[in-house]
Amino acid sequence: MTREASSDPAIRDWLFPGSEGLDVENAWFTVLDPAFDPLPIWRAYDGKAVFVFSEFDDSTDTAVAVKRLRDLDVSVNVLPGAQHLGLDARSKCDGEIAERKSFSPGLFAELAAFSRITGDDNQ
Repeated sequence: MTREASSDPAIRDWLFPGSEGLDVENAWFTVLDPAFDPLPIWRAYDGKAVFVFSEFDDSTDTAVAVKRLRDLDVSVNVLPGAQHLGLDARSKCDGEIAERKSFSPGLFAELAAFSRITGDDNQ
């Protein structure tokens, strides 16, 4: 499936690579370094920001992330009944994308509220 998708120019650059011809030095996925700490960057950022996490996120520890952000001047929200992508879920084990029927209604409410806060100042 990856080989077939890699022939599509619209998504080729967004795929995780196969093991053959792996260019680790210049690949986009190297930004996923587990040792990377984004807090210094967010502390230096002086624009408006909203962080939206999910109650049933199996990729990000929501409680830890929310706790780490508490001292920043940002909006932090947790979507109840949602998985990592903001899709509806009943538990962390209920996050299979093929079985998701809709986004958490709270996701779009949070994004709309943030867009009203930021207005036209492009921040």
